[in-house]
Amino acid sequence: MEICIRKSSPSNFSADLINGNINIDKYAGNLDLNTINGEINISLGDSNMKAETIHGNIYADETIEFSSAKTMIGQNIERNTGSGASHLQLSTINGNMYLKK
Repeated sequence: MEICIRKSSPSNFSADLINGNINIDKYAGNLDLNTINGEINISLGDSNMKAETIHGNIYADETIEFSSAKTMIGQNIERNTGSGASHLQLSTINGNMYLKK
């Protein structure tokens, strides 16, 4: 299964997948995205974000600023923008995340 969102509409959206990827090109509103065996690929807008992986990596464009917390397993990062029009909660267990501007 794969979820793709390519056009923004102002609303909240959540997805919980077991085997599937999530691709978000454009959004408006709050997102809560979770996948167990899949990747999250998202273009970030003006948003506050919390992202975590257990057995995966988080790859981000060099221009994206975030803070990271030291963890024993996986990765955990946060991003806070001044206006933070949207709030993102991203989580993978066995998959990578790709964060783009």
